[in-house]
Amino acid sequence: MKLEHITEWQQIYEYNRYLDKLFITKYQTPENNLYAPNCIEFLVEIGEFVNETRCFKYWSVKTPNKNSMLEEYADCLTMLLSFYGNLNTPPAFSQITYSESGLALMSLINELYAKSTKILPELSLPLLNEIFTLLLTLANSLNLSEIEIIKSLKEKQLKVKERLEDELY
Repeated sequence: MKLEHITEWQQIYEYNRYLDKLFITKYQTPENNLYAPNCIEFLVEIGEFVNETRCFKYWSVKTPNKNSMLEEYADCLTMLLSFYGNLNTPPAFSQITYSESGLALMSLINELYAKSTKILPELSLPLLNEIFTLLLTLANSLNLSEIEIIKSLKEKQLKVKERLEDELY
């Protein structure tokens, strides 16, 4: 399956680049490169998203909260888009495909973690595209629609902008 709302994805990416520039201006110094911490943050965001899916909590009867999943998913995508920015290459949204995976949810998550741990030593466009595909396949498996994801990303971007404008944050 392909992404359907290419223009909106491109706008999200461009706004993410703008926010990244603000973030770098506010926090990066010659002594404090943000790349390595961002690689760790990406793994944390994936963990927070997976936690919200509750898919591994076989002992619990609680169901996942879709809004919480979407918010954490937006954090993952925001970080991923930043890595594309590190390469100065936008994702080729019209070429990104994902599937209704036959893989079990836990297999998808394990593959996502395995690929994501490679970003620090091996940032590359093919790797980012694989991770993007895994994230989209995972979202599809969890019945998160593209429209819901886009809406959540836009809401996340507004929150980030507010935080960046806050002198105390």
